[in-house]
Amino acid sequence: MGADPGEGRVEVEVRPNPQGRLEEPFRLTVWLPLSLFPRLPPLGRGVYLRGEYRPGSRRLVAREVGEAPLWDDGEGQAPPRP
Repeated sequence: MGADPGEGRVEVEVRPNPQGRLEEPFRLTVWLPLSLFPRLPPLGRGVYLRGEYRPGSRRLVAREVGEAPLWDDGEGQAPPRP
């Protein structure tokens, strides 16, 4: 969806796939260190984020970033885990 390095966050859209239980897409805001922004894939591509929930700040914080193919990007498969 979009990245804002000045604020240290990225907004992603989680979309349903045919084999999943999710019925409607939703958006998440994820915070990440500035060092991870260059590793983000181009806008519109699938992204794999791994991190943690920090209850004190109520934030999702990424520690790892990678590109992941989307199920509907022509390959017809679920994205592999990096």
